[in-house]
Amino acid sequence: SSSSSSSSPSSPHAVVLMCGLNDAKRSVVGRTTAEFRRDLEALVRDIRDVVGDKCVVVIPATPLEAATLFPPPLAWVATRMNDAWDAQKRRVSELAENVVFVSKPSLEALRARVTKENGGRVVMQLTCADGVHPNDDGYAAWAAHIADECAPSLKAALNAELRDC
Repeated sequence: SSSSSSSSPSSPHAVVLMCGLNDAKRSVVGRTTAEFRRDLEALVRDIRDVVGDKCVVVIPATPLEAATLFPPPLAWVATRMNDAWDAQKRRVSELAENVVFVSKPSLEALRARVTKENGGRVVMQLTCADGVHPNDDGYAAWAAHIADECAPSLKAALNAELRDC
């Protein structure tokens, strides 16, 4: 489509695509990492159809280590499944222009960021009551990590867009 070749002045400069963990759960009914990757590639194309090729699509890894729901050894199994899906996100970013994969932060890095943002008050709990989804502190730390990691790619994309104007 014509919208995919360029972006309009009102188009976003970046789209952050949060995905993977719920898809990984579907592996118990036969969904493979290859199917996830193909669906993710199609979703990136769909995003491009709406916002154009110049928009940076950011695909962050999921820091499942922060989840408290899973007791050992289930935590190990869930984390390895999550890592397999994150590897597919990385692969999609390697195959497409202006798609950035953001590695997951360590649990210690998330906690340190939250502690710093809270004036030194140590915060250990980064998930909601369900033990899986981030709470406000968890999302804030993860968002800051994503922003820090993708800032160079966004700056490069914006500079390229300005040169093309």
